[in-house]
Amino acid sequence: MCERTLILSQPPATRVPANVAECWLANGHVRRALRAAGVEEDYLTGSGADFEKLATLLEALPSLQGSPLYDAVTTELQALGCTLLPNGENAAAIWQETAALLAARAQRPADYLEAADIDAALVSASPLDFDKNTFYPLNGMEKCQIRPLFSPDNVLTVTRRDFAEGIRALGARVGVEICDLHTLCEALERMLDDFAAAGCKEALHSTLAQEGYCRPDPYHAGEILHRALTEKKPAFSPCEIALFHAQMMRFLGIAYAKRGMRLYLLPPTGTMASNLADAAKYDKINTVSGLNAENGFCELLFYLFECGGLPETVIGLSPATPYGILRRISGHFPPLDGKPRVLWGIDGEWCTAADVAAIAQAICRESAADTFVGVLRDAEGFLTAPVTRMLRSVL
Repeated sequence: MCERTLILSQPPATRVPANVAECWLANGHVRRALRAAGVEEDYLTGSGADFEKLATLLEALPSLQGSPLYDAVTTELQALGCTLLPNGENAAAIWQETAALLAARAQRPADYLEAADIDAALVSASPLDFDKNTFYPLNGMEKCQIRPLFSPDNVLTVTRRDFAEGIRALGARVGVEICDLHTLCEALERMLDDFAAAGCKEALHSTLAQEGYCRPDPYHAGEILHRALTEKKPAFSPCEIALFHAQMMRFLGIAYAKRGMRLYLLPPTGTMASNLADAAKYDKINTVSGLNAENGFCELLFYLFECGGLPETVIGLSPATPYGILRRISGHFPPLDGKPRVLWGIDGEWCTAADVAAIAQAICRESAADTFVGVLRDAEGFLTAPVTRMLRSVL
């Protein structure tokens, strides 16, 4: 399937970047990786000169060779046309050469989406932060549509300390006093209407789909919600958490299906590839991402299908996702309107090119290539070069 979609944490920047140091160090992944490598905070978020920050970054980079950070910096330099090796000795030359290249191109990060033939950039938005007056479709771009992506997990995750506060804020936004499961669902329906008015056609879930599975029922889900809203420090068992989350996925899945929306299921954001190293040691378990066959994820999908709550669904595979999911799910759901109901993508956040190639090969091995929609979720790269290059290589 020739489809190129990216999921972004924020709309693409509209201004031309001043220099590569500013762009790279605005990336949270870059800062975390450099902190782990021993770089002092002054060179990451301090008020020092950008060149000094770039030099410090490049000095630390050789020790991170083979990591997503090294891969991303090298790829982005190549995308700019700079062939210098990223190290401290070349800091001055890279500073000068990239400054000239950026000035000559005068392109915004958004322009690279068009250059890579991205069909749609979906901007993840929480119901609490969403501005329904923001204009998303096209947004001045000729080919790549920019649309809001309904992402309610931060409001509906019952284990969050601010769960009750978030639920009250959701009700205030849509004019519904949320006191039980019925009024919560009413508030979510109204919020979906607001998103739809801004061009939203898709939803994203991570947390609600990774807490295991317990077959829900409205009564017990309502009791859990009542405790979460009225008790100061409610404590829930793993089964109660799974039940409530499954109940919310049931309601939302049915709502998405009725509206003809697509559902994206991705591992939680912020997963660093360096944190996945231990997962490779455990071939039989390998349950880092939470989207795996061992914790009830597949059972949740089959339950949603059973109750009419499984719309067209894209599952994003990451380096930490056991590929057994492919065997458990591929070909086990009937088509939806003559098209595959379950599709596969690659969670490109902070992946190396080798990671993407390995996941793409696994998809092909399971004869699921005809349901492959591309690389999902940008790694916050200032040019999105690593992800867009991956898209070109696998599609």
